[in-house]
Amino acid sequence: MPHGHPPQRKIALLIAALAPAAAMAGNCDSNGQIFYVGNTVGQGRSVWLSATSAGEFSVEAQGTERDRWSRSNAGAHLTLSDVVSPGNGGTHKLYGTDGNKSCQLDSQNQKGGLTVPPNWRPPARPPVAPTPPIAVLPPEGIKPTLPTRPTPPIGVLPPEGVTPGLPVRPTPPIAVLPPDGITPSVPVRPTPPIGVLPPEGVTPSRPSRPAPPIGVLPPEGVTPSLPVRPAPPIAVLPPDGVTPTLPSRPAPPLGVLPPDGITPSVPVRPTPPIAVLPPEGLQPERPPAQHLDQGMPLVMTLPCHGQASTQIDASAQRLDPCSAPEQQTSTQVPLTPGRDLLEDSLWNSWADARALRTKDQRSGFESSSRSGTLTFGVDRQVHSGLAIGIMASALDAESRRYSGSVTQESSGFSVGPYLSQRISEHWSLFGSMGLGYQRDDHQVVSLSGEANVRLFSASLNAQGQHALSEESFLRPRIGLSYQHTKTDSFMLAGQILGQSVSVGLDAQQSESWSAESSFEINREIRRGKDQLYVPFAEFGARYTKQWPSSASSNVLQSDYAEWLGFIRLGGRVSLGARTQIELNASYQSIGVSKLDSWEAGLFLSHAF
Repeated sequence: MPHGHPPQRKIALLIAALAPAAAMAGNCDSNGQIFYVGNTVGQGRSVWLSATSAGEFSVEAQGTERDRWSRSNAGAHLTLSDVVSPGNGGTHKLYGTDGNKSCQLDSQNQKGGLTVPPNWRPPARPPVAPTPPIAVLPPEGIKPTLPTRPTPPIGVLPPEGVTPGLPVRPTPPIAVLPPDGITPSVPVRPTPPIGVLPPEGVTPSRPSRPAPPIGVLPPEGVTPSLPVRPAPPIAVLPPDGVTPTLPSRPAPPLGVLPPDGITPSVPVRPTPPIAVLPPEGLQPERPPAQHLDQGMPLVMTLPCHGQASTQIDASAQRLDPCSAPEQQTSTQVPLTPGRDLLEDSLWNSWADARALRTKDQRSGFESSSRSGTLTFGVDRQVHSGLAIGIMASALDAESRRYSGSVTQESSGFSVGPYLSQRISEHWSLFGSMGLGYQRDDHQVVSLSGEANVRLFSASLNAQGQHALSEESFLRPRIGLSYQHTKTDSFMLAGQILGQSVSVGLDAQQSESWSAESSFEINREIRRGKDQLYVPFAEFGARYTKQWPSSASSNVLQSDYAEWLGFIRLGGRVSLGARTQIELNASYQSIGVSKLDSWEAGLFLSHAF
């Protein structure tokens, strides 16, 4: 590009840039609009895109016709012109040439390229945070090694070929060896004298003690018996044939028996009177529970139908401990969307799937788009009024314009943290931010290219809850969101009129703000102990403003701002105490003519 020419604008998301209202000449039979795409590599030619209805058309520059064509239906056409301006000149004009007459439809100079908002729309529930740099890469071809701790010196090595031995402690001297050939004997202790041996052949006998006299034996054949003790007398036997019985204690008198035929019953304690029964056929009503004044301390212990007694605190304002307390609906605002109908838990996980379809005829040329997002998140309740979590989103989107002449397919993801704080019983704040990546595949008639987009988003929402009745609630919401996109430079390449063409598009940035306000009316319908149905209707409005952040950028649609209204209908249901499901559908383009946008959503959460 020659010096002084402003940076070319890329087609980051070409689809929306081609959407402004088409220029309509008063007496022209056709309509159309012309856009400057960019210059070819080498700056030899300029490329222009004309979006027109059916008919015959031409493009002129510097008083000379540069291109002519005809269409049987609405669509887009590319023109390759040899007029290249070093500045903001190089004006090209689009003409309708039906009926042998020329009618100017639009004109445009070379003041930049096509710029459009990206397909990405931040998810309604928690979005994502930038990834810190990992490290500085080494120069190419150099692979750093892991640092190690320095090794302390071991010692001085001996000269080469000499292997030192391990030092040993000196051995103390054992003794002085005797002269050679003399072996000293081991000294022994002297043997004490044993005694004087008797003369040979004489064996002395062992002296023994004299045996004491055993006794005088009785005469032969007489064996004396052992003496025994005389047996004491046992008793005097009774006369023969008489057997005495054992004496027994006299039995005390048992009582006087009742007359024959009468059996006395066991005496029982008298039963105290329970109550006076009502007349037959009448059912008494239960007296109403009594209530205590606030602040009156009372702890009482009452039996409960034969079970263990239970302590009842007066703060519960109930005097009947035997009846199960009714589950009352709390007016407290939920901490996060996933904790709406569930019991209080430390952790909560959720998934949110959304599908959006749009049909746009505001430019005079019908276009359509569809997008889908799938978001997962998990959070932990730090205390009763604060939860911190992380979420990840995936995007898939497609848009088509001018009978499919201009298309864009996008896919991406976003990751980041979120935080929710209950600031009062009726209001909570929810904030999130995210960092993401998106790839856009562009097709502009016969040119195609791929762009890489980096995304940053942040949002802050306030939600309230106020009781309209015991079962109906009002939920007001106010939200702000911000998104910054940065698209890297890329190329559109293909053929125009049989010539190979490459158009370079510079990097660009864009920003958008959105403010939203709505209110929801819902009603709780309880079925059983753990099942709750909550149908709801939500009404709201959204204001969006979008503009480029670069001063040198030149777009067809700058300072874009639009108001629109929406209505959402749906229902939530709790499946037990730990699982919740929500289904909803919404119309997102109330008050905007020739724009129809529908969205459907499925939300699932589980507490653990």
